[in-house]
Amino acid sequence: MKEIILRSKNDREFLMKTFQVSWVTIWSALTFKTDSSLARSIRKLALKHGGALIPSECKINTFFDEESNEMVQTIGNRVKITVQKDTNKAKLLVDSDPKTIIENIKIDELMQLQEAAQDLASQLK
Repeated sequence: MKEIILRSKNDREFLMKTFQVSWVTIWSALTFKTDSSLARSIRKLALKHGGALIPSECKINTFFDEESNEMVQTIGNRVKITVQKDTNKAKLLVDSDPKTIIENIKIDELMQLQEAAQDLASQLK
């Protein structure tokens, strides 16, 4: 499954106004839930307007593990980011093997780690 990611709320509003459709219609097109001529036109314009096509192996899925008190983000089948809630210790793992560890991670560092994880996941296909 692939998906087109928009850069901002303004991009979403631009598409809604251009095609005179609801956010649900835009979302369905960008997540490839629909494949009509309208959906294809929405995707084409979204990409021209700065959207990015994200293959499924690079999409970040996030959940919170109450038992271990950590946030877990999976990117594809092999790459994972964990952040301990109480210490803010982050780990980038490939096949459960730690590749990067950051103590007391900050938001901007987490965003950089997510980008690195997505790049890594796309290389590991």
